[in-house]
Amino acid sequence: MLDFAVTLDTNGNGIDDALQGWNGDQLVTMYDTNEDGIYDANEVTSGLTMWGGEVSQEFHQDSDYNGIIDRDVFIECDERGNTVSWIECNDYDQDGTADMVKEFYDTDGDGKFDLVATMHADNSGSDVLVKGEIHYDANGDGTPEETMHIEQIDSDHDGIADKSHVITENADGIHEEWIDITEEGNMPWNGQEYHGSILGSGIAAQFNPSTDPAFVTGTPAEDMKHWEFQGDTGRCAIYSQKFVIEAILGTEIPIEELVRVAEENGWFYEDLNSGTSTLNMDKLLDYYNINHEMSFDNNIEAIEEAFNNGHKVIVGVDSGQIWYGDDNNIFSPMTVADHAVEVIGFDYSDPENPMVILNDSGTPDGCGELVPLDVFVNAWEAGDCQMIECWA
Repeated sequence: MLDFAVTLDTNGNGIDDALQGWNGDQLVTMYDTNEDGIYDANEVTSGLTMWGGEVSQEFHQDSDYNGIIDRDVFIECDERGNTVSWIECNDYDQDGTADMVKEFYDTDGDGKFDLVATMHADNSGSDVLVKGEIHYDANGDGTPEETMHIEQIDSDHDGIADKSHVITENADGIHEEWIDITEEGNMPWNGQEYHGSILGSGIAAQFNPSTDPAFVTGTPAEDMKHWEFQGDTGRCAIYSQKFVIEAILGTEIPIEELVRVAEENGWFYEDLNSGTSTLNMDKLLDYYNINHEMSFDNNIEAIEEAFNNGHKVIVGVDSGQIWYGDDNNIFSPMTVADHAVEVIGFDYSDPENPMVILNDSGTPDGCGELVPLDVFVNAWEAGDCQMIECWA
């Protein structure tokens, strides 16, 4: 029970969608982000005083509205209000243990994050249980001076990591070491528990279907026939699924039918302009009985393998990097995947500049949109390299 609780209309649409009150010295806000009468997120703020002071915040969210918390954010601020740490945890398979943890720290108190660590649970079935990277920006220019690549390995197959393989890159070169993490002080990370266009012209380069197929993977010429522009809507995930569903079923489905199904099932809310959450990006595929698998922490080879198997691929990306050439700021928690696209192929006709071919509903020039491979990878990494592989 909250003390002094009040209801709030956070988006000004005349519908109360939050409840705020005090639990002891903590300010608690509960959110109904889809306005269905059920709270699906909560925010807890501690340390608030009339004299200022260090403040901490926790945010917990059920992003796909199924009653299971799958995203947590923990924020710490200093007495001046600067954020000194930001930790985000995502439980993609909703088993109560984080599959991805990303941590940002301001180690020198200058108001900028200069250290970022990312850890992924490895679900490939190999001896590697956890993979991660740590980047350190010593001079605050946004470019890491030191990067560590880490793998935690279960060499004796007992389900517990016992060794770390660490590769460090800095001005002194590349250094590799193996660490016995069963020794005191070297504990393993086993998952955190819960409680436009890059061309700059505004006109995207597009794939030429007459390109020599010897240099092309996927089926871009065929898939481009299903492309449509979403206009000024937040329907990118719906359109990406539409492209795939129509290609696999061989029949056209009106977009308004897909929107209706998504809204009726709580997977999408047009009026709230909130788009589709990451974990709801495959729900229409379920509805139309399309075989698929959603996974994270993938690589380009995984997409190529899907193409080799005749499968279709949907991913989440940072639209700013794809459309406008925004910097890949790995030291900002705001660099996130905010857009869904279908990857329809790779163009290797210029070996020095390989291109990713997209069906991107978010831009009028998105039919067979060409994006440099390195730009795509950076934009894809913003969403933890999510991939939805689909097949007949």
